[in-house]
Amino acid sequence: MYLQSTSCGEIGLILHNVLNKILGYKTNGVFVEIGANDGFTGSFTYNLAKIGWNGLYCEPVPSIYYQCVKNHFNHSNVKTINIAVGKESGRLNIIEAGTLSTMDQETFNIYQNTSWAKNSFINSKVHSVEVEKLDNILKNNNIASDFDLFVLDVEGFEDNVLNGFSIRKYKPKIVIIEISDQHESFIHNKIIMKKFKWLRNYFDKNNYKLLVNDIVDNIYIRDDIFNLEYRNEFSKDIKFPQFNK
Repeated sequence: MYLQSTSCGEIGLILHNVLNKILGYKTNGVFVEIGANDGFTGSFTYNLAKIGWNGLYCEPVPSIYYQCVKNHFNHSNVKTINIAVGKESGRLNIIEAGTLSTMDQETFNIYQNTSWAKNSFINSKVHSVEVEKLDNILKNNNIASDFDLFVLDVEGFEDNVLNGFSIRKYKPKIVIIEISDQHESFIHNKIIMKKFKWLRNYFDKNNYKLLVNDIVDNIYIRDDIFNLEYRNEFSKDIKFPQFNK
């Protein structure tokens, strides 16, 4: 049985059971995490790295990247890259704010005016960071198709990342992504809600089904391994209402 993740969110608390049900217990899995943070705090993947999974972390904020490297110092099976991910190669600015660091202006505007987020941006720094397409990163790091778990947590920049990713080529079995379209801080922002709708449609058209969600995180499963019984089972473990399009 997998260890419980270090994330205390509702998805984090059941993820080990989801992995066991969908993948079975394995020590040779592969994960890719974009927006890795420090690789430990609230992480869906730290305990997978700990048991031997091969992992690729991408984290653009320099100080957070170095902390991620430190946290995985003893995990030779994990590689951490100091890079941002987007739809094309180049450079962009990122506003450093811990777990809320963002390259998306609209998300930044919301965070600045939201009680639970605004304090993270006091004395925040802006960094110019290298940006690369996910397809290129995966190719350069020999990530094969059909890998086990793809985690995407980039604070409003998710659509940009996915526009540089050939999901039908790489076909991750499980995707965990932030789509906060039921969160009261976002539901009245038309720009953000349009992005969230685009993300939902993206997974629908690329043959993924929503397994379960909490207020922020969503688990999508590739169609060919999705089982409706699993949705019914895991949704009972989540107090937050399940998304219903």
